[in-house]
Amino acid sequence: MSPSPSRPPSNQRDAAIQELRRGTELAARLRQQVELIPELDRREAAVANVSEIAEAMESSLFILKSQSEHSFSEAGESMAVQAGYGTYSSDGGSSARNGAVARARKVRHRRGRLGEEAPITKEILTEAPENDRFPWRKYGEKKILNAEYTRLYYKCGNSDNHSKCPAKKYVQQQSNSSNPPLFNVTFINEHTCCSTMFPDEPSSRSDSSQVIDFTNPSLPSPLMEGAPGLTQEEEDNTSVSMHSCGY
Repeated sequence: MSPSPSRPPSNQRDAAIQELRRGTELAARLRQQVELIPELDRREAAVANVSEIAEAMESSLFILKSQSEHSFSEAGESMAVQAGYGTYSSDGGSSARNGAVARARKVRHRRGRLGEEAPITKEILTEAPENDRFPWRKYGEKKILNAEYTRLYYKCGNSDNHSKCPAKKYVQQQSNSSNPPLFNVTFINEHTCCSTMFPDEPSSRSDSSQVIDFTNPSLPSPLMEGAPGLTQEEEDNTSVSMHSCGY
């Protein structure tokens, strides 16, 4: 396998970018001048040639800038892998693709309201943004600049009960994505609801509380008589998935 061609140093790329920008400006001036040619055929031919020159310069400028940004992105991801950050799948495993495409990311921080920082615990690219084993509740959406789809905002389904879980996630469908579509999912804060959902040991207190076995189809009727009905919010809170707290 032949080695990939080496890229010029960044200072040479910057110099080339500056020259291409200058060439683009000169091509624009030249076009203004050739448009003054009185003969129609000569004027149209000259304008077409100048337009092709300008397009070639703009394409070269775009390629150089893209290479520069790609090199910076590769360096950042290489540092993340060397620092020990692995890849994740949507089911919490470490595979590169298992119904989802995962990307290694360093933990970053996003500025929230009132200036506080919200830690981004993980970012993934997945086909199934809903399959992460936790209950979520949508609380908003926002139109993002230059994005085809709106960004959806979710908070943990246990954020409104006694556990006050701070976990959130943002879901953004990729523009012009494949079939099935891909979604960028950003997770904010760790789940703290497990400590209240799963006590380590059953309570040994001898009090008047009774344990109801919901697997028994024949519940005693005295326990059910007079039981208040659940509100919609309480029904939502009872649909908590019983899994461990890791993403």
